[in-house]
Amino acid sequence: MRTKCEGFVVWFCLAALFVAGGACKRKEPVKVSPPESAEVPREEGTPATTPVEKELLRIARETLRAAVEEGRTYEPPRPESAELLEERGVFVTLKSRGMLRGCIGYVLPTVPLYLAVRDMAINSALRDPRFPPVAPAELPGLYIEISIMTLLQPVEDPNEIVVGEDGLVIEAGGRSGLLLPQVAPEQGWNREQFLEGICMKAGLPPDAYTREDAKLQKFQAHIFGGPYLEPAA
Repeated sequence: MRTKCEGFVVWFCLAALFVAGGACKRKEPVKVSPPESAEVPREEGTPATTPVEKELLRIARETLRAAVEEGRTYEPPRPESAELLEERGVFVTLKSRGMLRGCIGYVLPTVPLYLAVRDMAINSALRDPRFPPVAPAELPGLYIEISIMTLLQPVEDPNEIVVGEDGLVIEAGGRSGLLLPQVAPEQGWNREQFLEGICMKAGLPPDAYTREDAKLQKFQAHIFGGPYLEPAA
């Protein structure tokens, strides 16, 4: 999503999904205190280890520095890697002290991966409507998580959903919602709770996934990340 529904850009959180047309109510922004200068965020997920993962994390870091500190858009050099040039859906999640600080993503593969990460890093830091823009003083305390999505797949039987592996998208009654694969295990949900959660995310009744007009889809994601400040070698 750039959703606003051309590419389908999603403003993601556990409780609300912000898409054009307003699937859910907009929450009031919350005030976020900058971290102490000496505080370094802990590893919150799988660290970037491959060359492609490290390059995408580097792009996210450079993008945040340029956008937040200098007010400009970082232009990464065109990569040679076919993986980075492939069009993929991707989410960039920012966390501060373990709490969500911003998360926006492309659901549909409409942009080369390296540029999608750049775009979503900017949007997560500056354009998530739930939060004020990230301030320069906050950057050292941020943890960056990148979720590269597979294509959406229709769910024929809810029992086929694998908690911890599948993310969900639901559309029904003009509303839509998305939950990333990591949400269910982070919340301690089982399959039924995950299905109810995606319905409520879209502002629908908990059992809306059973309706005939409900379109339920799943996807998987390759998830990795690292702190904004690159650890010393």
